Amino acid sequence: MTKVFWTAKSQLRVKEIGDYIAFDSPQAALKWVDAILEKEALMSANPLIGRIVPEFDNKNIRELIVKNFRLIYEVKASKIEVLTVKHCKENIKKI
Repeated sequence: MTKVFWTAKSQLRVKEIGDYIAFDSPQAALKWVDAILEKEALMSANPLIGRIVPEFDNKNIRELIVKNFRLIYEVKASKIEVLTVKHCKENIKKI
């Protein structure tokens, strides 16, 4: 199992998105956050499970799709670092 670390930016994005969803439906927000956290265990067990992010030419920057969001992470030698969470329609020229 590879240790997963969340950057401050990725933590903030999860909170912002969760708060936005909770405005209409607190229950839906909890389900969304749970879905995001389930991906952490998946990444930890198999770091290369996500697809390579097409906008970057880097085999170590990968993503998992969670509903309408992209969970973008980087596979490093001894850890996984969650970089950000973006809506699928958002531009991600840089992270």
